Amino acid sequence: AYSKVVAIGDLHGDLSQTLKILQLTGIIDANRQWIAEDTVLVQTGDIVDRGNESIEVYKLFFDLREQAIKHGSLVLQILGNHEMMNLRGDYRYVTATEMYKYGSTVQWAEIWSMKHKIGYFLRNTPIVRIVGNTLFVHAGLRPDILSIVNAKNETNELNELVWKSNTLPDFDLNDPRNGHYYTLNGRNGPVWTRQFDPRFYNTNMFKEAKASMKKLKAGEVMVNNVDIINEYLCEQVEKTLDALNVKRMVIGHNVQKNGTPMSRCDGKLFSIDVGMSCAYGCNLGALAIDVESDIVSIVTP
Repeated sequence: AYSKVVAIGDLHGDLSQTLKILQLTGIIDANRQWIAEDTVLVQTGDIVDRGNESIEVYKLFFDLREQAIKHGSLVLQILGNHEMMNLRGDYRYVTATEMYKYGSTVQWAEIWSMKHKIGYFLRNTPIVRIVGNTLFVHAGLRPDILSIVNAKNETNELNELVWKSNTLPDFDLNDPRNGHYYTLNGRNGPVWTRQFDPRFYNTNMFKEAKASMKKLKAGEVMVNNVDIINEYLCEQVEKTLDALNVKRMVIGHNVQKNGTPMSRCDGKLFSIDVGMSCAYGCNLGALAIDVESDIVSIVTP
């Protein structure tokens, strides 16, 4: 049985920072050797883009997957929006330095294809994972998205649809049964939504929050916009957690301004994109969950 879960957020092509956070969390030693016993390491997506060493980081994770097994440990990855973009041939955030290391867009596309080890692996990687009492998803899982795609409130249907769209050469987006693909890869979907961080609310998102809270809190006057957003956000988190029968959701995607993991909604939501890549500020931060007590700790230098 596993005794500990460690979660790290967006790494964006920065190998040096990746090694630092893995050492800080006690996963590896200074020689890139796995040392953590009975531990699950979860990486919440966005290893690629913005930095120059995405491919080196993916290769490091392949190596760690193998090493972990000897220590009764496990490495789990999920897709972020930047993985989804590259899998779809959208390379606008790939640095020229990294692209030209491998040739041109033609060679880069090959890396992301089913023929290449990295492409094959990522095309078979899920979009959401539940480990113990924790839901891990790159940007956050809205309750309406969960219920649109899946009436039974399970995550496997979401993963299966993404898996099919990423692996089947003749995946037909026009088939009505596959229509939910757009829901999953759309701006409210689990790799793109900005709904789970108040800082990213735009006018439309605020309108949606206000209308929803008005219905919920009929007769109560809510004046403060920040309160409205926070209450709405936490209500959405609770609906998802209840539907999946878990205690908390852990997300990356939204860079936390203070460079440290953030807890919201009384510990039901943790944001762990701390801007680790030096493309974002070279910060270090992660989460550690003790399995037996289910206590979550924030790990910082």
